[in-house]
Amino acid sequence: MNAMDRILALTDEVEQQIGSGDWLSASETDAERRRLLSALLDADGIGRLHPQDQQSLREILQRTNDTMAEVVQLKRDLLKTSRQLQSAPRALHSYGENVQADTLAQLRD
Repeated sequence: MNAMDRILALTDEVEQQIGSGDWLSASETDAERRRLLSALLDADGIGRLHPQDQQSLREILQRTNDTMAEVVQLKRDLLKTSRQLQSAPRALHSYGENVQADTLAQLRD
């Protein structure tokens, strides 16, 4: 497997790992992918790459941008859920107080 094929395979792995929520593995896989990309570009420079490899790099860039957009959306979703979880005890406490107040009012009537 040449370097570009390995980079493309690692790109697939990163996307799958992010899709399944395996953030640690995705980070580790991406670090390896970035190392290989850097070595490839340091050795050959993009202008000296075969046109097919240049196209592969453009594809990787687009896929990486798409994946980053997905990660940003997942982060927003996690922050929203986190805020909801943080407010849940207060909401539950308020609900409990309202239920108790309603029960006491019904007993008085």
